Amino acid sequence: MQHAIIRTKANDAKKFIGAKAILSIHKPKVESNQWSSSRIKLINGGDSIEFGWMVNPEKFKDYEPHLYAKFAAGGKGCINTECPGYVQVDEKSSLGTMLPKSMAIALSIGKRVDGNWSLSITYKGAVYPIGYWPKTLFSSMAEVASQIEWGGEIYNPGASKSQPEMGTGKKATFDDEISAYFTQAKIADENGQYVEPYDVEEEADCKHFYTVIDAGHPGHSAWRVFYYGGTG
Repeated sequence: MQHAIIRTKANDAKKFIGAKAILSIHKPKVESNQWSSSRIKLINGGDSIEFGWMVNPEKFKDYEPHLYAKFAAGGKGCINTECPGYVQVDEKSSLGTMLPKSMAIALSIGKRVDGNWSLSITYKGAVYPIGYWPKTLFSSMAEVASQIEWGGEIYNPGASKSQPEMGTGKKATFDDEISAYFTQAKIADENGQYVEPYDVEEEADCKHFYTVIDAGHPGHSAWRVFYYGGTG
């Protein structure tokens, strides 16, 4: 797997209980044994939750973007509802739903009042929880996350000479007409207050194909913007 992400710098003293952003939706080109995703990810030790969209023909039986989530805990993990634990609360926006490309979706991961990790979609200013993972499934991330990522990830098992595309299929540039993006990116501190990401870094492990840019507030925008993508 290779990625192009913005992430908070690793620090075990950091305590996050949520993250959110608006993600642009695209249809990157992949082959039948590859996948390409765009996601928000919370991490603490070996535990993690990610939430976003993915083009994965092996999983979804087509080449369209689908809503997905993935969790890992105790050395185990899976996508969507492939393993026990995830609780669906809104059937209208279930994991695996096909998404319209060339649009954007507002997604968040956060702690519920009962301490469980919830996935939500925001539409017209209202937040709609779609499901959650019980905190009891986690060890190092039962209470808080220590690191957050926003960006793209691809998987190529090596059977193909061509790399899968990421985002729009174009490398990151300061233009949301060209690059895939995250906007209104925010983190929730341990008190549940959403603030702008701080102490972050860019990370791309294959810059020949995939890149990422922390654009800050382009054009004096009030919104924090991250661009990412790659040609494959």
